[in-house]
Amino acid sequence: MSDSPLPPFDEIYNLYRGRLYRFCLLQLRDPDLAEEIAADTWVAAYAAYPHVKPSPDTVHLWLFRIAKNRAKNVWRNSARWKRLLQSLTNQQASGTVEAIAMSNETGRQLLALMKKLSTRDRKLLALRFGAELSMREVAQLMGMRERTAAVATLRALERLRKHAAAEETAWVY
Repeated sequence: MSDSPLPPFDEIYNLYRGRLYRFCLLQLRDPDLAEEIAADTWVAAYAAYPHVKPSPDTVHLWLFRIAKNRAKNVWRNSARWKRLLQSLTNQQASGTVEAIAMSNETGRQLLALMKKLSTRDRKLLALRFGAELSMREVAQLMGMRERTAAVATLRALERLRKHAAAEETAWVY
């Protein structure tokens, strides 16, 4: 544990809220559900923060682990998941930056392509690019060695590119 004091929770929230939401969105591919899971993560983290006292150096890993577990629970309920996937095509931009990004064609294409990847590949890409975590941090959350996580992430990107090429969506290149 680091000797530096933990920052106030609102600072943690302001620093990681966008990254946490993007991680949830890439995992769940539904803006409303991602917002719900991110909010649920923040509520759980806020309640546990004074008691758990994560290290200032790893507080973000603690947050993403909470979000990962909550997103995993969504996957376990497949009937709900199928309804949510169907609703993805009917989403309207709500005015938030994330919703506006999802309303453009590239965002929809990316989510459609992510849907074709394995759960492991989606998690790797969501942690690395959606949550903007370092490869060391991705490896810690995925229970892998850093080199293994790096290779697995590169392979996941290659599979994403192959799916994009198959659909002739050159935007990935």
